[in-house]
Amino acid sequence: HSILEYACGSKYGGGMRARFSTLTDDEIIESFRNLQKPSSGLAEAGRSRHVLDFIYGVNLSRALAQSFKAGNRGYRNLSIGRVQGPALAFAADRELEIRLHVPDPYWVVTADFEKNGQTIHARYKEPQVGTLAEAQKIVGDCAGRDGMVNNVDVRKVTLAPPAPFNTGELQREAYRLFRVAPGYALAIAEKLYLRALISYPRTASQKLPASINYNKILSGLAGSASYSRHASVLLSRDRLVPHEGPGTDPAHPAIYPTGLQGRLSGLEFKIYDLIVRRFLATFGDTAAAERTEVAIDMQGRTFIVEGRVTLYDGWMAFYRPYVNLEQS
Repeated sequence: HSILEYACGSKYGGGMRARFSTLTDDEIIESFRNLQKPSSGLAEAGRSRHVLDFIYGVNLSRALAQSFKAGNRGYRNLSIGRVQGPALAFAADRELEIRLHVPDPYWVVTADFEKNGQTIHARYKEPQVGTLAEAQKIVGDCAGRDGMVNNVDVRKVTLAPPAPFNTGELQREAYRLFRVAPGYALAIAEKLYLRALISYPRTASQKLPASINYNKILSGLAGSASYSRHASVLLSRDRLVPHEGPGTDPAHPAIYPTGLQGRLSGLEFKIYDLIVRRFLATFGDTAAAERTEVAIDMQGRTFIVEGRVTLYDGWMAFYRPYVNLEQS
């Protein structure tokens, strides 16, 4: 915007915009075949960010460095920005809250029952017992006694497919599964993007528009031994409709694989595999399980046994080994 507007004599309005979310040859060529008119709203948003970066970031960073120098008789380069500053404030407030927290002690009572040579683990009906004396009394009343089943509740539960990844969800899932720090997970995703293996990873969107061409991506994935079976299952369907989340982003869709293949290192492959399987899972069916809760009475006290059995894998078949409904 600035180059066209100021260096080229107010030519921004006459320019055209190439818009793409992946660095594949096909999408870049297609974006130049279908150039779009410039967006004054996006231009002003960019200008606003630059102004805020200067007012908030440049000036306050200088002030911080000068304050440190004045108070410590030395110089240290300190920075703050329109995103960095508020994020640091949230982290500092949360850390202070954690340090000031005074925990309330509680006790958990569990029991093991034996039936037909099998050990059955149960928990006391109250997840938390407030005092040690009460917990000891429960154990004293029940230790060595027989229990009687007094209620069995069987219910069918369902779990809808997951939404596709946006930046935050990818970072959270990468940390949950691989203990990869959010910044490092994003750095890996950006490498995958630059190699044209995934779409642009900095997005708030949880939408997969049909314009990304589901069939083309799945056809590309079908050429990989790791994904051929699942991709072929989806390609055999008459209609492909992804399960989407509420997140939107005017600039980019949710994160998705391009279908292209490449050699990857261990951690790079883990992040790539996670993105691919999440993409596949969004097209899966709702999963179903049978949940059983058994109440066992012992000396007037109730213990609970829970179990869950998968009835229909649905989308989980595409997302394993990253999910298990029986552990959900």
